[in-house]
Order: sequence, then C-alpha cells, then structure tokens
Amino acid sequence: MHTIMSPGSVSTENGRMTEYVNVRASETLGQGELVSFLKSRFSRAAKPVGRTIVEGTECVEVRVASNSPEFEEIRNFIDAKRKQGQPGFCDFTIGWYLRKYTKEELQNAEVLRLTIAGHFEPAGEECGTICETLCNYCNWGRQVSDLILDLRRVPQHKDIGDYRLWVEWIVSSKFVRIFTENKLTGAVFRPIFELKNPIKESSEWHQLWVTGKAGG
Repeated sequence: MHTIMSPGSVSTENGRMTEYVNVRASETLGQGELVSFLKSRFSRAAKPVGRTIVEGTECVEVRVASNSPEFEEIRNFIDAKRKQGQPGFCDFTIGWYLRKYTKEELQNAEVLRLTIAGHFEPAGEECGTICETLCNYCNWGRQVSDLILDLRRVPQHKDIGDYRLWVEWIVSSKFVRIFTENKLTGAVFRPIFELKNPIKESSEWHQLWVTGKAGG
C-alpha cells in the first residue's frame, strides 16, 4: 500500500493502545472528490479545517480507528485514485497516525516528535506578512518579514499553534518562559505583530523558529 499517512494518536483503553488515523482532504490540493466522499460517508465525523472563504478551497478532516472497516473504506478510495495517477492523491500526504503514550513511555523515549493540532487561519501572508514564493505549483513560500497575524483567531487555552500548512508555528509566552527556565536549546523566538495594529508587538505570542537539527 502506498501509505496515505505519515507517522504521528493512540489512546489507551483498559491499558491497551488504540491507534487512530486522521485523514485530511483539501480542494486546493486537487482532492475535491475525497472531500465530497468524506462529507457524505462520515457526515457527523467530518470537521472543517479553517474557513472556506473562496469557493473551491474547502478542507475537511476525519478521524477513524486504523483497524476499522471505515479506514479500509477510505484507504481503498484513495488507492483507486492513486492507481488512476491523480496528482492530488499521489503527490501529497493525506493522513497520519495518532497515538497516545503513557508517562513512562514518554520518559523513556530517546526522541519525541511533536504534532501540533491547534491550526488556525488566516495565514500570515493574508495579514500583511511578506513571503517569497518558492513553488508556483502549490504556492509554497518562505517568510521574509516579521510575522503579522490576526491573533484573535488563535486557538484558546493552547500554548502552541500552527497557521500555515503545519510548518509555521506560534507559541505562548508561557511556553517561552518554560523553555528558557529549563535552558533548552534548538529554537529561538521571534516577535509577532498584530493585524489590527501592525506596529504593536504581541506580549502573549511569539513565533517559534527551529534552529536545531536532529538525526544524522
């Protein structure tokens, strides 16, 4: 099977680990047929991701158990599209595993991979942040100015959030304090300016900029 996901929650039930898969489909990436399938087949479970401002940019997400008939149904749908060579299904990761571990497992782990679930929009580029386009096909870009965001849209009661395709992150002042107090390394924190007042630097939120490297 050409995997539809990248590793990433397993919840424990009566001491046993249960594995789930999050499946995300985006019309912007050419996955409109999958968006329609998930909405019709899993109408109660399908959740919108962000706001659909422009027609043809809808994005939805569904979570199913990895050993369930529902997951096999989704996988078969995606595999059929990949066999047809549809770019939106062949060129992008569509899902990822979710696992929840015990404290003992986490304490004994040599490496931890952080998956950020607090996604929000609009992206910085839509708020006045200047970005350089690196890929004309998918509009992938690189930030070249200070970050400007509509901080009213930040998920509440969270210390980490992402605002653009899972690779650009913001953290709370609490996160920065704990990071600093424990003398952690591998990241720096850049200022964030507010959309309503672009010359005002936020005291509550900072941009996480990873400087460290893991692995060989």
